[in-house]
Amino acid sequence: MLDNVGMVLHLADKYDMPVVRGFCADFLSRSTSDMSLDAPLTSCKNTLVAATLVDKFCSGAPELGPFTSVVAAALDSSLSPVVQRKEGMTGVVSKLRVLASDVQYETVTSATVRLLQRQFHGPSEVRLATLEGEKTRLTKDDDESIAAYFQRAAATRM
Repeated sequence: MLDNVGMVLHLADKYDMPVVRGFCADFLSRSTSDMSLDAPLTSCKNTLVAATLVDKFCSGAPELGPFTSVVAAALDSSLSPVVQRKEGMTGVVSKLRVLASDVQYETVTSATVRLLQRQFHGPSEVRLATLEGEKTRLTKDDDESIAAYFQRAAATRM
């Protein structure tokens, strides 16, 4: 059921149905416990995809703020081990690398949600895109720099 919400949001946007958009935002906010970075990019169960849907279709409606903030909090929670340099940080970074290497990553994530963009210029380089589109090149093994990047990105969002 969660996987259909993306198509419904697209139709609600196309045919200007704010009530349907509101129901979808409510549904996504109530489904955050089912979301994770482990879900494929073809699924709304992926936290990045859900946050993208909310960003793309619901962020312009202030009345949906209570729902969009819940999905944003789920994204923050998924990324918190990296931002706060907690145990499990390497696992989250690894998941993000796998997701970013998916061919659909660029099309299913919005610019504000796209925190990690992977392009191979050599065997160990990763390109990270900030929320403003600035690019920083880091090495794959440089987890401390990656953590610092996400801390800066989180600080610029507030």
